[in-house]
This record gives sequence, structure tokens and C-alpha cells, in this order.
Amino acid sequence: MEFAHHARALADKPTEIESWRTALEASWPKVGSGFPNAKAFVRFAASFSSHEKWLAFSLSIGAAEEMNCFLQAVDASFHTTKEWIAAFGLIDDWLQQKGREATAEKRIGYLVCCSDSISGSYPCPGLSDVTAEMLALHGLE
Repeated sequence: MEFAHHARALADKPTEIESWRTALEASWPKVGSGFPNAKAFVRFAASFSSHEKWLAFSLSIGAAEEMNCFLQAVDASFHTTKEWIAAFGLIDDWLQQKGREATAEKRIGYLVCCSDSISGSYPCPGLSDVTAEMLALHGLE
């Protein structure tokens, strides 16, 4: 798949175009089939502030099945894609600080529980706030 055109749209500076192209092309074989099409894949990648963050996320998610699971969880919740991405990053940071690992499926399930726990709240707290609180209180079992 050729992503040069999309990379130009995602890059904030001309010097970032090649890095975005490389990141998109590197992540496509691993998670691309988790998206309905390449346009949805690129639109999701645009949720990240840099090609490094996109690539790190796509590498940590596992495979296309996990990406599809992540996307379904986002769609089933009232939180935005960016909230889910930030909360997923919090779990990754927490795991790294604790020297632990967890499957993408487990991390996604944890976020689903966090999201569900506040589904009736108004005003609704941010998913990252709830995730940070849950990790501090309960860890990730």
C-alpha cells in the first residue's frame, strides 16, 4: 500500500512526511486489516500527535484482531477516540513503570470496564482520569 499522499496530509512539517509514510507502511501489515479500509486506517492514525506515537501504539496493540476489538470498544462507548488512545497510553506507562506486561486484549478490556463504570455519570469524567484512578486503586490484574 502506498501512503505517500496520506503522509503529506498527516505531517505538520515537510521534514515529517517521510517519517509518517514509513510509520503508516510499517503498521499497515500488522493492524491495517482491523480497519474497514485504508481511509479509516489513515483517519485513525491522524488521531495521534506524531508518527512516533502512532507507530508505538500500532506496535503495542498486537494485531489486526486486537485493533478491531479496540475500534469496536471505542464505537460502543461515549468516549472519543483520542480519550481511548490517551487512556491506553496510561496503561502502557503504568505497565512500564511496574515492569509488567499485559496483552492488548487485557488492556482493552480494562478500558471497557473503566468506561462502563462511569457510563451513567454526569458530567462524565474523562476516560484517562478514571483509568488513572483505577490503576492507582486496583492495579491491573
